Amino acid sequence: MTAAKMVAEARRTLGMSGRPNAITRENASRHGDAYLRASWCDMAITYWVRHSGNAKAVLPGRD
Repeated sequence: MTAAKMVAEARRTLGMSGRPNAITRENASRHGDAYLRASWCDMAITYWVRHSGNAKAVLPGRD
């Protein structure tokens, strides 16, 4: 769990555009279909946190 892992995860999504995409789909699976077409800048951070192994440090009380 490091910031470097989170940055590396963010780099994997460089160039991603449009909706739905991998980030909005993951959030929609957790919170409902409204997330498929929502603005995803905040969702991206949560996605990177989860995929980099930093969820416990950044999202206390959530997985």
